[in-house]
Amino acid sequence: MPVTVEQLGPPLDTRPLLRTVRFRLDDLVDALEGDDWHRPTVCPGWQVRDLVAHLIGDDLGRLSRTHDGEPGPGPRPGEDLPRYIDRLNDEWVVALRRLSPPVLLSLLGAGGVEVVEFWDAIDLDAPTDGVSWAGLDDGPAWMDLARDTTEYWIHEQQIREAVDRPLHDAVEAGTVIDVLARGLPYALRSVDAPHGAVVVVRAEDVGAAWLVGRRDGRWWFGRRTALERLAGMAPPYATVSADAATLWRRWSRHPDGRSGAFAREGDAAAAAAVVDHLAIIRPDD
Repeated sequence: MPVTVEQLGPPLDTRPLLRTVRFRLDDLVDALEGDDWHRPTVCPGWQVRDLVAHLIGDDLGRLSRTHDGEPGPGPRPGEDLPRYIDRLNDEWVVALRRLSPPVLLSLLGAGGVEVVEFWDAIDLDAPTDGVSWAGLDDGPAWMDLARDTTEYWIHEQQIREAVDRPLHDAVEAGTVIDVLARGLPYALRSVDAPHGAVVVVRAEDVGAAWLVGRRDGRWWFGRRTALERLAGMAPPYATVSADAATLWRRWSRHPDGRSGAFAREGDAAAAAAVVDHLAIIRPDD
């Protein structure tokens, strides 16, 4: 069942983080040396150069689709959304394997500038693409932007891991998890719970917690104070705790996002739904 945008909590403006990540990506890719381009990444079958090609595809697809209104070819008959996206990604990456690293770097830089300018100019309440892992069939732009921001940030981390140039920023990680956690009302949709039940997700290493509350037969992401008022003084219905890196890796299906790294208390079904939340296009979409 699709969720409403109201269930996702207050809007976010992730343009500052998007801008930082996009221009930092240029510096990271510009610093790659010959062998770095061919190092394997956690994305199966993709080297660093393939991840860069994928990011270029993200840029050009966003500009064509949302800025210019050109949707491109749709799914083939009988092709579901995950297989459609996987095929497009693979076609794009394979095609760009013909290009040299300097050309890839040039395309990444040019596309990044235009994408940042596009998001700077758009009304964040405007209708844009849906976010399937959050249960949204369409817009608003702030959530679409937030999804793009996490995509760029996570792929940056994957490139950094591949070339052994890590960058740890607790504030950025907290923002990314805050976006990914907006999908929890959808992840919990099959978990029945009493009115007022609250599920808490904690990342102790960044001093942050996210809450999802049950109201009117639905789950709602909200600020701590609002959901604590809903729950009164009752203990959480379920609590899930992990460090920030485990959270974003698990929710993006990074191989280091092991479910065993989560501490769980309370209702087992609710805790499992949180741990197994998938903030990428899911197989059943």
